Amino acid sequence: MDQWWHAMPLELQVFYGVAIVSSAVMMMQTMLMLLGGHHDLSMGDADVGGSAGHLSGLHVFSVRAVTAFGSGFGWGGVCSLGLGLPLIAAIAIALVSGALLVVVILSIMRSLTSLGENGSLDYRNAIGQVGTVYIPIPASQGGTGQIEVMVQGRLAVVQACTTSAKTLKSRTRVSVVAVQAENVLLVEPVL
Repeated sequence: MDQWWHAMPLELQVFYGVAIVSSAVMMMQTMLMLLGGHHDLSMGDADVGGSAGHLSGLHVFSVRAVTAFGSGFGWGGVCSLGLGLPLIAAIAIALVSGALLVVVILSIMRSLTSLGENGSLDYRNAIGQVGTVYIPIPASQGGTGQIEVMVQGRLAVVQACTTSAKTLKSRTRVSVVAVQAENVLLVEPVL
């Protein structure tokens, strides 16, 4: 192994070194991700010029992106020099290979992240649903009470108010007609 390494020209050693180290880090990241560690480390806390720094929440200047670039750069350079191309052409091909691998990896990660479920309730999905008063709701929007209602397949207890002239007592069936500020549902009694 030592003879193989020292028999190579310096530029090939650089390309191999970058490729091997970057590929090893990428493999460790992949293993950690498969074991449940899904967070990526950003390169510093600085904002990278708004949306130019990320691709849908994934940072272009992150450990994952830098290692992807290094892998593409290193292996692109090794292959180019192996084909007998001059050093300038090998560097150009290595840069393009690194950039393409960053785009591919970040696109894959963006696709995988979009598969995740947010889990937060959108109370607009409760409009039209029928629920039951849990805590009495004062008449004529004189305050809030609470109702139990299905929202996105979950039974939720939500703040509610009414325009009804009568206070809505516990166990009264109500229909959700709108969502007001701060996720307070506007309800009417079901007749």
